[in-house]
Amino acid sequence: MSSRCLAFLAACAIGLCPGQPRAEALGRAITLDDPSGHALDQLHAALRAARDGTGRARLTFYGDSHTSEDLYTGPLRHSLQRRFGDGGPGLVMPVHPFPCHDHSDVVISHEGPWSTVVVKGRHRPRDAYGPAGYAVESRAKAWGRVDLRANATKGSATVSTEVLSLDQPGGGHLEVLVDGRRASRLSTVAKTRQLGARRVEGASRRIEVRAEGDGPVRLFGLSLERDGPGVVVDALGIPGAKAREQLVWDEAVQRAALDRLAPDLVVLEYGTNESGGDLQAMPRYEQDLSAVVQRLRRLRPSASCLLVGPSEWPVRRANGTYGPRARTSEITEVQRRVAQAQGCAFFDTLAFMGGPGAMVQWVGHDPPLALTDHVHFTDEGYRRLALALESALLQGF
Repeated sequence: MSSRCLAFLAACAIGLCPGQPRAEALGRAITLDDPSGHALDQLHAALRAARDGTGRARLTFYGDSHTSEDLYTGPLRHSLQRRFGDGGPGLVMPVHPFPCHDHSDVVISHEGPWSTVVVKGRHRPRDAYGPAGYAVESRAKAWGRVDLRANATKGSATVSTEVLSLDQPGGGHLEVLVDGRRASRLSTVAKTRQLGARRVEGASRRIEVRAEGDGPVRLFGLSLERDGPGVVVDALGIPGAKAREQLVWDEAVQRAALDRLAPDLVVLEYGTNESGGDLQAMPRYEQDLSAVVQRLRRLRPSASCLLVGPSEWPVRRANGTYGPRARTSEITEVQRRVAQAQGCAFFDTLAFMGGPGAMVQWVGHDPPLALTDHVHFTDEGYRRLALALESALLQGF
């Protein structure tokens, strides 16, 4: 994990937790909860098409800080692409929208006065947050760039680009450069606020977008894809995010974005933040989570869906010892019920970790599987999560 993000996370370290699960139980493979046996039918059909060279499969992950640095979605992407073909990096942002944001297949760099549009705590205005739930915008001259990393340039070394933005009254212009050469100039002017999606001609290793400063420009990201069959995995995580925040995302813009991305699997990886801090009553939590899942099912009815349960967030007792947080297990069970009611599969992250009390063993493992903040995993811990999740996704394939 980057030093930038470590410094950010160190500010909210919460201590240790007890429990003595067996070392071999840490990060163990588990099966999905899918009573219907059909929650992943669309994903499996798309993977078969990718394998046979007749189509592609797209997996779109929404979540919190576990997802925001692509630390488990990246290894999952690479493993699936080795099996079924490389469809490209997926949706990426050419500007760092917040400290804990990165991508395993591109290097992000930017300059100029960009601001982030994202739901913040209790401040939840209804707005066009785009397909990822966050956007960056500028009213002045500014630029953002992505360069494909070496691991993303094997085989077919280039990708094609689609620019996703907010078209709006009085919108400004974007200049797009492909490998240092001007490819197009895009207008984001429209009579009403709506999704703008424009394909940029030419395949590339470097894509740069420049706000010209002649009006507000809001960027939702760049969809980087290779031509032909393969797998695409989008990592759309937001540090500190909670599932209910999706309810204030502009539905028309999100629908248009999901129509463009066309995911075959939509994943909701939330719950850790809901287990502490703002303690929402559990009946209301279940009601809001159900509304979020119902909304996504309505916006993308053909897609398979998966809920990934919360990881452990331990609590420190008054005497200085540490114990499991009861809400983690409660939220896990709520997510399991909601998933079953909505025809989704469920991945029990707490069981994957080894059960309540496992976090202290993750931190003390050699090599460590979790950071000393006792919330987030190390690279090895996230690698184990990716392997377990891939195995679960392919059950019955």
